[in-house]
Amino acid sequence: MKVRPIDHWKESRIRAPMAICFTAFALLRLLKYRYNMGCAGQSKLSDQRLLKYLEQVEVSVIEDQNTNHQFILPSKIGPEMKR
Repeated sequence: MKVRPIDHWKESRIRAPMAICFTAFALLRLLKYRYNMGCAGQSKLSDQRLLKYLEQVEVSVIEDQNTNHQFILPSKIGPEMKR
């Protein structure tokens, strides 16, 4: 994960992109930690492999027009991604 240059000078304009980057970093670390805790004796997951798996995940959002409820249908995923 890379942080691109921020072309802002006001503190309020700089905080939002930094907060988004930090949140993405924290979520990536948490996901990696939880995945690696669940694979006793198996190979650990690297950041690059985790991001590769996340890039392959696709979902479709379907909305029921009568009730306005939304349903998420994930694409078919392999056993590594399912874990």
